Amino acid sequence: MLFFRKAFGIDFRTNRLVLILLEKSLGGVKVLSYSDYELPPEEKDEREARVIGLINDFMAKHHIRKERVYVSIPRDKVMARFIKL
Repeated sequence: MLFFRKAFGIDFRTNRLVLILLEKSLGGVKVLSYSDYELPPEEKDEREARVIGLINDFMAKHHIRKERVYVSIPRDKVMARFIKL
C-alpha cells in the first residue's frame, strides 16, 4: 500500500535497470512513467556511474525529491544479524 500519493520504484536486474513512478488514486494505482534501460557489461565504476546518472535523470524529470525516496529490499536478498548489547 502506498503511504503517499506517488511512489518511485527502482528494480536492479543483472543487465537491466527498471524505473517506475506510480500514483495512488480512488480507482487504484496507475503507472505515471516507466523506463527500462539495458546495462551492457562495463567496469564496475562505469556501470555504477551510469546507473546513478539514469536514476538522477528520472528523478529530475519527474520532480522526485531525494528525501522522499525509500528503499525496500526483498527478504531473500538480505542478510540480517541481531546483536544483543
